[in-house]
Amino acid sequence: MPRSAKSLLALLVISCPANGELHFNRDIRPILADTCFNCHGVDEGSRKAGLRLDTAEGAYENHDGFRAIVPGDLKESELIYRIFNEDEDEVMPPPDHPHQLSKTQKNTLKQWVLQGGKYEGHWAFIPPEKARIVGSSKWGENAIDSFIFKKLTEAGLTPQPEASRETLLRRLSLDLTGLPPILDEQKIFLNDKSPEVKKPGSYAANCLLARRLAERDVRFIQLFHQGWDHHGGLPKALKGQCSDTDHPTAGLLTDLKQRGMLEDTLLVWGGEFGRTTYCQGKLTRENYGRDHHPKCFSMWMAGAGIKKGITIGKTDDYCYNILEDPIHVHDLNATILHLLGVDHERLTYRFQGRQFRLTDVHGKLIKKALS
Repeated sequence: MPRSAKSLLALLVISCPANGELHFNRDIRPILADTCFNCHGVDEGSRKAGLRLDTAEGAYENHDGFRAIVPGDLKESELIYRIFNEDEDEVMPPPDHPHQLSKTQKNTLKQWVLQGGKYEGHWAFIPPEKARIVGSSKWGENAIDSFIFKKLTEAGLTPQPEASRETLLRRLSLDLTGLPPILDEQKIFLNDKSPEVKKPGSYAANCLLARRLAERDVRFIQLFHQGWDHHGGLPKALKGQCSDTDHPTAGLLTDLKQRGMLEDTLLVWGGEFGRTTYCQGKLTRENYGRDHHPKCFSMWMAGAGIKKGITIGKTDDYCYNILEDPIHVHDLNATILHLLGVDHERLTYRFQGRQFRLTDVHGKLIKKALS
């Protein structure tokens, strides 16, 4: 959507009175807090006429035959009488109050009283409810777009077609760096046709988000990709998992290297354990599975301080026992901490009377892995 349309949409949301169900916390509390709570709020010292409008009990309370709010009844609600009154001695807020109600705000309060004048507690104690999709359209890619499309339609506007990839890259580059994209960067972007990049929550989209977080100096970023527990159905499932992760991961590495960020960014790829090389369950050409394998499994690291293009460790022919250069998980953690500038032997925390390390009493640097 063009930026002008976004700005216009925001203006429409703010300036147009709500036509649907109003909510106290979202629609009413901000109005009352700005114009009424100074004199009719929680502070007893500044409260006028003993009236509170910040609680339902105070607003519904009978004051010598008058009630500020009578749910569903405009004539009996003193609040409505006062805010629409043209007499300077009767109108609220008073004419000299620094914050006056707009016509839209008055109509919003009027509509809220008609709908029952319901108060709500603090938002943190209200269970969230899934929003109902308000419309449908071929325009847009997710549920949020349906709400945007509804607002545009109500305003008599038509959504713009999706911008070209060249335009999207230019906007992104200007937002992040203040400069247009370089030609090599544009070529790489235009040649990447992966549909997963535009799918919110996909591993590919998260790789793009991870790069942006790194560009904004976020110190720790963790990506998850589930569904690797292939006790059965492995041939098809493993192919799909690798399709989800291989290309995006390579793209993330390429992006970091291209921007000169790989020199001080450490990437660690791994899982909770390995898998056996032999079959679990019935073995057929089309279907089989593999069980958990805790004795050995592969991980890789790249970036800050890691030597390029090396493999450390070797198993037997059945990939079951380690024969050469075993690396314990404590060694891995000690090396990661070292690459982050932390001495794992000196970083301790006190627990039950003694100092503990994150690597306990174990761990040594994997010097072969260091550049």
